[in-house]
Amino acid sequence: STLKNLLIRVQGGDNIPVMEVREVVAPILSQFQSQPQVMLSLRHFAKMDSYAYEHAIAVGIISYMIAKWIKVPEKEWMQVALAGTLLDVGKTKIDRRILQKPGKLTTEEFEEMKKHTVYGYQIIKASHGLSEGVALAALQHHEREDGSGYPLGLPGTKLHLYSKIVAVADMYHAMCSDRIYQKAQSPYMVVEQLVQDSFGKLDPYIVRAFVDGITQFAAGTVVELSDGTIGKIVFTDRNQPTRPMVETGGRIINLVDSRHLSIVKVLEK
Repeated sequence: STLKNLLIRVQGGDNIPVMEVREVVAPILSQFQSQPQVMLSLRHFAKMDSYAYEHAIAVGIISYMIAKWIKVPEKEWMQVALAGTLLDVGKTKIDRRILQKPGKLTTEEFEEMKKHTVYGYQIIKASHGLSEGVALAALQHHEREDGSGYPLGLPGTKLHLYSKIVAVADMYHAMCSDRIYQKAQSPYMVVEQLVQDSFGKLDPYIVRAFVDGITQFAAGTVVELSDGTIGKIVFTDRNQPTRPMVETGGRIINLVDSRHLSIVKVLEK
């Protein structure tokens, strides 16, 4: 992907070629605007050559959609998308052996890995055409509402809005993806998990807007339930967006009542 080549240049010590990154991101954004339901099946990205670039583009798109849903002014949407895409640009300065280590990082390695937030802030600050919010998103996307995050242990009241948006997008896409150390989970299970994990960690207003946003397009989506049943989503209740009604063979299963079941796979629309 072209994004990969652009980020390799940053690795070589170049500043971020912002106009070129925009040119890569813009057509993908417009494609998603017309069919936002694909956010429920991000396998769409699996054609990319590596998780890092797939993740960068996906987080950019999800961040953009959240910005729209929470009514960030339209002139800022592209900056939010770039904040998501460039979230981990600081990793270009981290030792590859740490980045690609299959097992758990040692304490020293994790301390080194955490520095990608500071490196990202510095790289973005040195590049033209990116707002302060984009730099702060790189710095703060691992901070948490209760102050338990890194690098500075800041509480939610001290975090930039962009960093709160990209933190939700980052966590959602990571949990939906196959990675070295974990199998991908279904978007519905991830969303339920996000809602639980978000207490004290993520901004609840942004999580709620995101969950409403991605589930409102679900009608017509074919899913597989945990008992192997295949069915089609026919209705989503706004109060329980991760537990829709699923039609299968002429009967309706209401997942709000059938708590023992969950959606384990999103098939196609």
